Amino acid sequence: SSIGQVGRTEVVVNIFVNLLGVGALAAPRAVARAGIVGGLFVLLIVVAASKQALLLLLSLGSGIGGDRPYLDMARRAFGPQGLAAVLVAHMLFAGGLLAAYLVTISDLLGQAAAALSGRGSAPLPRAAL
Repeated sequence: SSIGQVGRTEVVVNIFVNLLGVGALAAPRAVARAGIVGGLFVLLIVVAASKQALLLLLSLGSGIGGDRPYLDMARRAFGPQGLAAVLVAHMLFAGGLLAAYLVTISDLLGQAAAALSGRGSAPLPRAAL
């Protein structure tokens, strides 16, 4: 049925978005809009910034052990304010993911309930990529 196909398609798209990340999925369109030269230039800047961030994390992380290395690195680099910033960023990220998963689950359960009860289907929300 068409309800099952749309539901499966949404699930597959959500899995890809979660596994690959929105940035990886949006990169081809961004390069197409910016042009090959501009797009590659921006991608090279992102690669260089990512490499520098990784090297910085590795240098800050040397000698830090324990259960919470990011928290210890933030405290070591920026003091108590850095620790607070990392905790707030982590809570906002986790809360946003929780909200997104709850919305997805409620949409899928609503679609399944409508299909099982035979009431027809409400218009399906489009996944925002």
